[in-house]
Amino acid sequence: MFGIALGIVGALVGAPALARERTFTAGPMVGARLFEDDLDLGSEISFGGRLGMNFDDRWGVVFDFLAAHPIRETTQREVVIDVLRALARANILTGRARPYIVAGIGGGMFLFNDAPDSAHGIMTVGAGFEYRTASRILVTAEGSLDAFRAGEVVYAPTGQGFEVEPVSTHTMGNVGLGVIVEF
Repeated sequence: MFGIALGIVGALVGAPALARERTFTAGPMVGARLFEDDLDLGSEISFGGRLGMNFDDRWGVVFDFLAAHPIRETTQREVVIDVLRALARANILTGRARPYIVAGIGGGMFLFNDAPDSAHGIMTVGAGFEYRTASRILVTAEGSLDAFRAGEVVYAPTGQGFEVEPVSTHTMGNVGLGVIVEF
């Protein structure tokens, strides 16, 4: 009980200082989405955007959306893949040039033209580099790896699943560039 009270008091005393340093960020991202061979998808351009909140010079959170429309290699049909992620961010350095790491969770929707659609929970890890070009403008380069678990179902001509393969872990990567505005 004493520890909880001490934590609340500490949070309240530290809150004004934290509020003065808090900044928000927003900007577009563009890059490339890379897939493991098991997914039968070709690499493709990715695009999206991100919103962030920096608690101080070292810590923050980022919410981002990434989309890609790769081609399934065996059928040559487009697949729409949308990913929404919530990421914790830690800046390794806090100057004008900031390398950082991110980790978090999210969800991905896989919309197939030639197979049933699916959605999966995603875990993400990544690293990036951000450079302040002006007082409120930053450019960023980031690489991340999204992991998700999925099983495969083979469908009969009637549409019924007749064979289910075991669930396994799959990955897809993303490398991207962005221009971020801080406010």
